[in-house]
Amino acid sequence: GGGMMGGGMMGMMQMMGMGGMMGPGMMNTYHPQMRKFLDETVELRKEILLKRFDYFEATRKPDTPVETITKLQEDLKRLTLKLQEKAPLGFQNW
Repeated sequence: GGGMMGGGMMGMMQMMGMGGMMGPGMMNTYHPQMRKFLDETVELRKEILLKRFDYFEATRKPDTPVETITKLQEDLKRLTLKLQEKAPLGFQNW
């Protein structure tokens, strides 16, 4: 994919109005399976967004230990994989 912060599921999340051009009103046009997936993964998607914030804040500060950044990257990867596993068949790489 496009690295830790783009492509794959993260790209899909951006398309779903989480940083992309589509707004909340566009959600009603999604396939029923995708709407169900979004409803069922609200907390996980929030956790990913908060972890991304923590990661970017850590990388912004020059005194952040490398171990902290590595741990945040690992957490992001784990959470993203968990989200991908929950995606409906055919939407995993969307």
